[in-house]
Amino acid sequence: MTNTAYTSMSFKDIAASYNKINEIPHKAAQQLGKVFIALTGKNAAILDIGAGAGRITLPIAEAGGKLTALDTEQKMLDELDAHAREKNLAVNIVQGDALALPFADNSFDVVFTSNVLHLVADWEAALDEAIRVMKPNGLLIQGRDWLTPESCAGRIRAQMRKIMAELDPSLMPTAAAGPALFQALEKRGGKTDPEMIGTRWTEQTSPAEILDRMAARTHNETWQIDEGVFREAIGRIRKWTIEQWVRLDRTEEVEKRFLLYVTRALKR
Repeated sequence: MTNTAYTSMSFKDIAASYNKINEIPHKAAQQLGKVFIALTGKNAAILDIGAGAGRITLPIAEAGGKLTALDTEQKMLDELDAHAREKNLAVNIVQGDALALPFADNSFDVVFTSNVLHLVADWEAALDEAIRVMKPNGLLIQGRDWLTPESCAGRIRAQMRKIMAELDPSLMPTAAAGPALFQALEKRGGKTDPEMIGTRWTEQTSPAEILDRMAARTHNETWQIDEGVFREAIGRIRKWTIEQWVRLDRTEEVEKRFLLYVTRALKR
């Protein structure tokens, strides 16, 4: 499977609202930055691959991190730059490709990536590039979003992903979304620490609110889908949701987390 449609999707149209769609409350974001810098130290040179609009980059910079933010999409980087300037943060912004990082060997103490490798068809090559630019004994840190699986948000998201995969298999993420990534790290000598909660917070939501966000394409599971698949998927997820909940407007508390995975001792 080449995952062509999934990996070639453009972030241009969503750049201005990406951080809002994926918002981490201010206090939770501050906590994440502090936890991250406690792992790396304030003097570490950090490369953020796939930094996007700076959703995670900015909290790390606010906590004192020395950041180089790389992304392929210039509009996302423009948003990051604007937010950094508003906060008077110094972030080195570079447009570039994860498969051909424009940096010399051994340039960074830490390489960070969040929700990116599952978008890259040749993700193992991207992983090797990350290791190349990392100093000996450097850290690779991965970030992943998590929400309560049994909540309405978790169940509707999981069902929507299933529906999209049925409608268009190319929308499936690469193997890097699962255990294959950690197996690849182990093959490269990596020792991964136990999962760490970088931050956590709760939100109130309802099935109706989630459906409304999906219909408006302000939900992660919908904004990247082409129009034909989108219309069919929305119809199917609405029907499924109505069957599952008696009251779509009933709110519930959903816990969200941003998880960190630290890998040490990687070798080229």
